[in-house]
Amino acid sequence: MQTKTLLEAQNVEFAYRFDKLALNGINLTIPAGRRVAFVGPNGAGKSTLFLHFNAILRPTSGRLLLHDKPFEYSRSAITALRQKVGLVFQDPDTQLFAGSVLDDVLFGPMNLGLTVKAAEKQALAALEAVQMAEFANEPVHFLSHGQKKRVAIAGVLAMKPEMLVMDEPTAGLDFPGMQNLSDIMARLYEAGTTLVVATHDIDWAWRWADLVYVLSQGQVIAGGAPEAILNNGEHASQGFARPVVGEIYSSVVLRNQAEITEKNPVPRTAAELVSMLKNVD
Repeated sequence: MQTKTLLEAQNVEFAYRFDKLALNGINLTIPAGRRVAFVGPNGAGKSTLFLHFNAILRPTSGRLLLHDKPFEYSRSAITALRQKVGLVFQDPDTQLFAGSVLDDVLFGPMNLGLTVKAAEKQALAALEAVQMAEFANEPVHFLSHGQKKRVAIAGVLAMKPEMLVMDEPTAGLDFPGMQNLSDIMARLYEAGTTLVVATHDIDWAWRWADLVYVLSQGQVIAGGAPEAILNNGEHASQGFARPVVGEIYSSVVLRNQAEITEKNPVPRTAAELVSMLKNVD
């Protein structure tokens, strides 16, 4: 069964003032209910593109569509769009501004015109989803970096978006923070939320994503399944490292290609790789 397209970019171009194009003819689709990773070097255009998904920036030319309908940029249309497409910035301090955790998460629902009681219900449910409910009355600036990231995510979840867009969500997180984030994203995915991330963590993208896009100099230069896009000999020229699991797998395949390709799918995790190697003579 074919997956329905949630968001589409058609020949999107954008330039900051008179500079060269930051986005240069972007064409792509985001399938509903999928996990999509954007990779590529710094300056490739990932953050700029994400700001277009949320209508913070507007294309110089080209257009974006949500559910096959072109974006509109009136105030009411942008408010409606941001309820459906939520954006979490790389640095949570850019996003958090209120005195307390609950006040920060309340901002979005209150701007939707909800009653205080209804907005608090949505905000507390969002904090519960990211395991930060116990910090509801704490000052934001007392939180750790990982906790701030979870509160930033909660602020977007409180709007009940269809699509959650996260710019470098794993950046600056320690191992427990990574585990917390992975758990949150797994629950959102299981609930049907479309997840879109930009990341330099290729090993994480390899085991997590359903679909990968590679950006370079404001263009999409590759897109497809992680096995095809991330584990190839062009990775260095495209600005990212090859995933360790994929590299080991490919090395073993070269030694005993027939046996492995016939009996084993490409492993996406270290556990799958170990299991495969145990069955290879």
